Amino acid sequence: MIPTKLYRLKQTRIFQGGMGVGVSGWELARAVALRGQAGIVSGTGMALVIPRLLQEGDRDGSIRRALDHFPIPKLGQMVWNRYYEEGGIDQNEQYKSIPMPDHEPRELMRALLIFSAFAAVYLAKEGHDGLIGINLLEKLQAPHLYESLGAILAGVDFFVVGAGLGDQFPKMIDDLYRSEIASYNIDVKKGDGFDAGTYEMTFDPKTVIGPEDFQKLGVEKPLCLFIVSTPLAAMVLMRRTKDLPPDGFVVEGPKAGGHNAEPRGEFARNERGEPIYDLEGKDNPGYKYFRDLGLPFWIAGESCSPEALQRALDLCACGVQIGTAFSFARESGIIAAIKRRSVQDALNGMYDVYTSLRASPTGYPFKIVMREGTLWELRVYNERNRICDIGYLREAYWKKDKQGNKTIGWRCSSEPIDDYRNKNGSPDKIEGSVCVCNGLMATIGLGQFRKKEGRREPPLITSGDDVSFIRSLEHTLGPDGLYGAKDVIDYVLGTTT
Repeated sequence: MIPTKLYRLKQTRIFQGGMGVGVSGWELARAVALRGQAGIVSGTGMALVIPRLLQEGDRDGSIRRALDHFPIPKLGQMVWNRYYEEGGIDQNEQYKSIPMPDHEPRELMRALLIFSAFAAVYLAKEGHDGLIGINLLEKLQAPHLYESLGAILAGVDFFVVGAGLGDQFPKMIDDLYRSEIASYNIDVKKGDGFDAGTYEMTFDPKTVIGPEDFQKLGVEKPLCLFIVSTPLAAMVLMRRTKDLPPDGFVVEGPKAGGHNAEPRGEFARNERGEPIYDLEGKDNPGYKYFRDLGLPFWIAGESCSPEALQRALDLCACGVQIGTAFSFARESGIIAAIKRRSVQDALNGMYDVYTSLRASPTGYPFKIVMREGTLWELRVYNERNRICDIGYLREAYWKKDKQGNKTIGWRCSSEPIDDYRNKNGSPDKIEGSVCVCNGLMATIGLGQFRKKEGRREPPLITSGDDVSFIRSLEHTLGPDGLYGAKDVIDYVLGTTT
């Protein structure tokens, strides 16, 4: 009997974290899957990464290979024709604009979202039968319908959804897989006298690929897992998805990188102004609950060691999710120089991470590596002209159009201050708000060149708190000053080849 996808997943000891934007690209996910573990591509911002790589000339031909296998040639060719630059653009030339996702995406935006997610998953799955998942942030709601279809078309094995309650995902995935009209309700903030509410986005996959053509692809329906920090969140998700429950959970602690859940206990800060989590109280991850629930789960945050894996197994988890160690790996999308500096800082005891309550426009706590020359440095932050030209972290709000009718607008606390205020944005969210979108793109070497300033966007680096694993990997460092994904896996599993 051929093992089911869920059975194979349960046997997986290591989940590679789905780090965006472009950190968990197809190279990293594929390298992890080739070692028999769960490789995960980040869907977040992939529709930014693909067109900028095309403007760099698609140097290794990967995107062209994906396009040649894309089952909706018209959409793929639209993206290729708009963004491909043979030989690549000049280093001091600006990238072409990319549409910002919203509640009524036009054809080019839909094409970008569908094709980019397809390409990332297709390339991650290329040449092996290992498990490949895609990570999506629930908070980034407008792209979900289209990114999810693209991943399904490429045969993605599972979805991992965090940064919000992803209870809409199981039904959306099911509808898309059955070629039925799918919907996703996006949150809309109050404004112009209208109370906060939701707006239903709908998408009929038959408008881009017929059911018969879809069935010919022979892809299996993907699994769906949720990232949570406490049993309460899991309980809410189980209640809301009782007809189509999740296939498992990733239980993430506050030491994990990127966005963290907010503390649930009485709000308190440490001497640096970072949130304090009551891990013995309301912020307790409650592993016993997940064990008793009977669904597979993996433990994330401070999990990169053989001892952490054994603790997880003792708690009846299937294994651990590892992010930061893979983000430093040779195959991750981060610029090599940034990774080398991270490794050396960790070895020298100079690596420091700050959990900011103000940096991310999402409102979630966000971890930032404290390093000069990045958006963490106040000088660099202040010298950067505010601009919002990517818009993935914008929030929807109600407003009146010129005729006085109720409509939706979009705003971001890191956009130009006057623009944000004119959109009735909350003044207390402005100070310290960072353009995460542009900063993370710069971290993977795809930052926009600003002609006015004569320089590229500065990077923004995020990671988990714990980098103690570096000492155990020091002996694996190559001439490039880096280690590989396989070195991380071998260390945690206690294996060598």
